Amino acid sequence: MTVLEGLLRLAHPIIPFITETIWQRVKVICGNTADTIMLQPFPAYDASQVDEAALADTEWLKQAIVARA
Repeated sequence: MTVLEGLLRLAHPIIPFITETIWQRVKVICGNTADTIMLQPFPAYDASQVDEAALADTEWLKQAIVARA
C-alpha cells in the first residue's frame, strides 16, 4: 500500500466523494483492481513502522513553539 492509498482510506469516512474520485485515478497507477475505495480495508496500525527519532524531533519542535508563545 502506498502512502496516498493509506491517506485516501483514512480520509474516506470524512470526505467520501473526494476520496472516491481520487481513488478512481490512483488505483490504476497502483495496480489495484478494486471497484471502489469503500470496500478496501481500513489501514491497520503497525508498531514496527514507528520512528522514535522522528517522534523525538517533533516533540522538541512542539516544545520550542510553546516556549516562544
